[in-house]
Amino acid sequence: IKGVNSRHGNEKARIIPFIPAVLDAAALKHDFAVKASEYKVPLGLTYLDVAPFCLDLAQLGLIGICGKEHTGHRNFISNVLMYLNSVKDIHPSKVVIFDDITRKYSDFRDLDIVDTYTLDIEKIGAVIDEWHTELANRYTSLMDTGSMGKSNDLRLLIIQNNDAARKIGDDMDLTDKFTEIMTRYKNMNVAVIFANYPNSSISYDAPEPIRMIKQEQHLLYFENLDNLKPFDVPYEYIRANKKKVGTGDAYYIRDNTVTKLKIVKAQ
Repeated sequence: IKGVNSRHGNEKARIIPFIPAVLDAAALKHDFAVKASEYKVPLGLTYLDVAPFCLDLAQLGLIGICGKEHTGHRNFISNVLMYLNSVKDIHPSKVVIFDDITRKYSDFRDLDIVDTYTLDIEKIGAVIDEWHTELANRYTSLMDTGSMGKSNDLRLLIIQNNDAARKIGDDMDLTDKFTEIMTRYKNMNVAVIFANYPNSSISYDAPEPIRMIKQEQHLLYFENLDNLKPFDVPYEYIRANKKKVGTGDAYYIRDNTVTKLKIVKAQ
């Protein structure tokens, strides 16, 4: 490149972008000019065009994190929480984490943005009741005034223990409220992440939150695409992604679209 540049004066050879083996936050910021922007979490780079990829939690709705253990689930959750904690003074968040007996996310319990960290799934009903009321008020305010009002900070629910999904599904009132949160109120700055979504066939009698993720085909999938079991994706994506996933690789799946990503390494 230096020789080319010396022969062409002020003209510069274009640097071909590439996906690094390990992508860190500094590289994402320096090389791709990624900046903090509200609730848009810088997730990594797309393999197809080597472009920054962000998840807008304010518009995320319901998503499952799926695939083999120790392949990136915790890394993703860490990125989300550390980003939200870094912007909390400008863009506040209220996070509730339902962990399981592994206590996988216990290290985050003391973050300023984490309102509740618990292993007790009996508390899920109170959280849904409270959030349903808050989001309904935002919705009413938006319809009446064009604004959600002053209390419009992000509500993020992270569920590691899938028994919480069954707790919701076994209670018709909770199911109705959860469904309304994820449909009518999903644009009211609320997101739900099932951090341990099963990579298996989803039966017709599965709990409503699990079935909803299948129906919406909304996953971050840390495994080879041809091993995906909850639903089918177009064969063209499987054919185009025969190469086995490496460390930090994942597929963002929504509806019938699949995007292969290199996820940024947690700080």
